[in-house]
Amino acid sequence: GGTDPAQGVAIARALLEALLDAGARVAVTTHFLELKQLAASDDRFAVAGMQFVDGRPTYKMVPGAVGESFALAVAERLQLPPKVIARANELLDSETRQVGDLIKELEGQRAEVE
Repeated sequence: GGTDPAQGVAIARALLEALLDAGARVAVTTHFLELKQLAASDDRFAVAGMQFVDGRPTYKMVPGAVGESFALAVAERLQLPPKVIARANELLDSETRQVGDLIKELEGQRAEVE
């Protein structure tokens, strides 16, 4: 048993929509890309990301930024064995890697503009 992540995302989205329909203001933190993408299709949602500098959190929120995942960078900083980190990279599907690379590139461009 357990919870299928796709079902969890669907429940989370339905709940968020119901809360907004009821007039609530909600702040949510998630690693689910499907929830982060809500801001692109529904103007009741906005995204923000936490700022990281050199793989370390600054604890500052950046409105409009999706933010990439730093799980692998944190694993490296915590000195997990390089073989484990390399294998984790291999296990990421190509779409996840592409999205991560795109987010990293866009965040870099955003930093240059600011």
